[in-house]
Amino acid sequence: MDNDGKTMGNFNHWHKSRKICREMTECYGYHLGKGKAKVNRQALRGNDKLRYAIHDALKSVMAKATSWKQVETMLAKHGVGIHYKYRSGTNEVQGISFEKDGVKFKGSAIDRKFSFANMEKQLNENRAMEATQPITDSSPLAEQIREILQQPQRSQTYEPQGLGLLGDLLNIPASIEPEPESMSDAERRRRKRKKQEVQSRGISR
Repeated sequence: MDNDGKTMGNFNHWHKSRKICREMTECYGYHLGKGKAKVNRQALRGNDKLRYAIHDALKSVMAKATSWKQVETMLAKHGVGIHYKYRSGTNEVQGISFEKDGVKFKGSAIDRKFSFANMEKQLNENRAMEATQPITDSSPLAEQIREILQQPQRSQTYEPQGLGLLGDLLNIPASIEPEPESMSDAERRRRKRKKQEVQSRGISR
């Protein structure tokens, strides 16, 4: 009401208020807020605090969700409920609102990107991005190393194989003991003669 008790016109009032706020901000050396990310959440009270709590929850959820079911489940963990507005007499969704602590806000009132149409568009983009991502082995490195260590290892112990079939034919032992240094010449000649006899018998067979 004006000073004469008459109703004041409010046509285009939001535009006039916006202009006045900007002029006051520049006049008193304040700064203009740069998006919702710069808003001091701790200073908010009442509905503004709830609205920004819903905004932050939606921002986190919409970065990962690929379906409305996921959106509903993930928002429920933040204490936020969803209400769909259907076109009269149909199952076609034409609007969406969110509720926290008994207070309901339209999606576009939270932010324009959280209208039903814009959220549906974002979900489609998330699904397309998920489909194009390469499939990689998601098992942690520690788990992969554990699996390798648990696999049976082949024995590294060397086992002499002898001379095979040739050794059997010649009847030659797989390993030959070295001659001791203290062996006499007679004993050495005797062993050499015995070895030759064994080889001769193997060849004659």
